[in-house]
Amino acid sequence: MRSEMLPLVDSLIKEYLTFRGFNSTLRHLETELKKEKDLKFKVDKLIEEVVHCVDSHDIDRLKNLWEFFNTKVFNNLTEENSRTASQFENDVYKLYLANCVHHKLNAKCTEFFEKMIDFLRANPLWTEWFALPYIADAKECEPFRKYFAKKWQEAFLISLHNFFAISLSVLTMPLLTECISEVMQTDVSSGTPCETRMERSSSRSRMPSGHSMTDDLMDDFAIIAQCSNNPRVEGSKSSLKSLLKNIAGGKKSTD
Repeated sequence: MRSEMLPLVDSLIKEYLTFRGFNSTLRHLETELKKEKDLKFKVDKLIEEVVHCVDSHDIDRLKNLWEFFNTKVFNNLTEENSRTASQFENDVYKLYLANCVHHKLNAKCTEFFEKMIDFLRANPLWTEWFALPYIADAKECEPFRKYFAKKWQEAFLISLHNFFAISLSVLTMPLLTECISEVMQTDVSSGTPCETRMERSSSRSRMPSGHSMTDDLMDDFAIIAQCSNNPRVEGSKSSLKSLLKNIAGGKKSTD
């Protein structure tokens, strides 16, 4: 999957920032990467984070996480799948509330309604739920019963997992990631010179200070030649050439 390129792209960007001396930008990037908010767009990681937010009763994190999903993951869906994403969002919040009630955390229920009022206001799916904290045995009452059932909870997480997989499969990746992904798609029978080049490039910032880069640069020219002879990379090379021509043309027109 193209998202598997993200760690490599991160390394290449860090190498570039180091080379240019953009130390402040590099520090900020490394700080953001440690947070790993996007969880590298891996389905299992996304589900784990959702479950963690529910189990730890962290509505702030869950709300922010879902806003991130809506902005970065669900933004290229069809109209039908967008409605499905909205249903999942409502259900995950109801699961959160059911979990709070199950653990007798009434304060957390109150906090939920206070912090989510903009989302809940004028939403017909939530009309009956405002009474939830005041019902003695909510797990036996409609419309709350199913959200307390372990069978429903397991089915919900499986469905959510599958929906994330579908959403990520149509996710539009950044142009840089797409370019690197194309270059990395070399024929197995012809070896992986491009991959070797990328891996060495991403680790170059960790070289000892006394190491000369002359030999590496000479090797790079040979590797570039090998990559250019690979027919599967021709399309990528042409697209990169077109991109560079467009950029160059844009610069000339502004001079």
